[in-house]
Amino acid sequence: MARNRRLKSKPAFRFPQIPARLLENLARAGAAVAVLVAVGWAALALMDRPIQSIRVTGSFERVTALQVEAALGDIGDRGFLGTDLDRQRRRVEALPWVDVAVIGRSWPGELVVNVVEQVPAARWRDRGLLNTRGELFV
Repeated sequence: MARNRRLKSKPAFRFPQIPARLLENLARAGAAVAVLVAVGWAALALMDRPIQSIRVTGSFERVTALQVEAALGDIGDRGFLGTDLDRQRRRVEALPWVDVAVIGRSWPGELVVNVVEQVPAARWRDRGLLNTRGELFV
């Protein structure tokens, strides 16, 4: 006698039900984050004022403040907060006789550049000079 076997079929996969309250809370959190980001961008845009002046300080013997300002280039198109200070520092330090340059911001729209010149301690053949730390500069 043949038995009638029933094959068990696997139930179809069902995604778990997400409670409506959880979805509502996620939507509110996403909206709150979007508002905070928008407010942050707006505040940054309002604070990024144009640079009004550049103050160059230091004891100058071989470099002039005009050379330092020229090395900074045209920074008028960048704002107070948008100016890349590290890039500007590298440009000033590329000037001959400049050892160290420190650039900072002074609210509301001033860049402060402090320049320290190289101090020659000895000549190095016909190649250049040595500073007080023994570093060669041309």
